Amino acid sequence: MTRNDGRDSVKKRIRFFPHLGGAVVVIIVFIAILVIFTLNTPGVIDTPPVILPSPVTGGATSVDSEEYGKHKDRVEIKVTAETVVAVISTLTRAADYSRVINVERFSGAKTSHTVINIWTRGQNSRIGINNGVTTKDILIKNDEIWIKYSDSPDFYYGHINDDRHIETDEYQSLITYEDIAKLAGSGVTDAGYVDYNGETCIFAEYISGNFGYRNLVYISVDTGLIMGNEMYDGGELIYRMSSDIPDISTPGDDVFIPPERQPA
Repeated sequence: MTRNDGRDSVKKRIRFFPHLGGAVVVIIVFIAILVIFTLNTPGVIDTPPVILPSPVTGGATSVDSEEYGKHKDRVEIKVTAETVVAVISTLTRAADYSRVINVERFSGAKTSHTVINIWTRGQNSRIGINNGVTTKDILIKNDEIWIKYSDSPDFYYGHINDDRHIETDEYQSLITYEDIAKLAGSGVTDAGYVDYNGETCIFAEYISGNFGYRNLVYISVDTGLIMGNEMYDGGELIYRMSSDIPDISTPGDDVFIPPERQPA
């Protein structure tokens, strides 16, 4: 007895429908074209999120295998002058944190130093700005803002009209994400992935302003916060901002209590 495992039946079906062979090929080709078109059409599918390589000595990059295993759906991308704006746009700022920022300004032999303390919880931010003479206390809660100086019992109260992030960045003397996102490709002269002040950061060098200032900015990959910024007029440093490592715990309610007017 000959065993054919159903092969004769398959052969009969093939012989019975020989005219379908060409149609099957056409259908396969059509599906292949449709898949290729879909993969290359913006908005049809979601682009996988970006995972950045880990910085190693010598400027080379690599990805930790355990870390990569946690993000198999992500796409590794090399940070360059051409890709840095797109990479920065994938970052998200920490919602809750506190930190201390030091801002220095240089003009010839003159130097000013300002210490800025900031606490943020969601839509609430408290900023203490100490220039060594007075302290400026700023509280932002949603669209409300209070500003008080240490040498005065009075305070200003009003509402903010701009984006809250832009408002808080300006009070901290920081550049904003919007500033970087608006950069043309030709404006970025260098970029990479480095360790800066204990944080793994993306750095970008770019030219800004009507005077052609050269800027270096360092943005934490973990928190999405700007950790450092330097501005040069030619070869002369005129501005420097540096941050300590942010505490990403949630600040308490007592941090965001508005000031009260003192009795006359």
